[in-house]
Amino acid sequence: VSYIFMGDGMITFHISSKKSSTKTDSHRLGQHIEDALLDVASLFQAGQHFKRRFRGSGKENSRHSRQLASPRNKGEIATAG
Repeated sequence: VSYIFMGDGMITFHISSKKSSTKTDSHRLGQHIEDALLDVASLFQAGQHFKRRFRGSGKENSRHSRQLASPRNKGEIATAG
């Protein structure tokens, strides 16, 4: 597995495995990585929502909110196999 951060809202992964092995599956691993990243992004978004609810409007955190929200778009998390 290799990865590169492509700006603030995108991570590109390259996943390779042996096709002859029944124990490896590049596509499945890519899907698990994508699901995990979306879970982490949703935790950050929930935290931002919680902060705004109890601390005010959250305008001072708006830059961070936009950055954390961007990985939720599935097209921005690229997996390659």
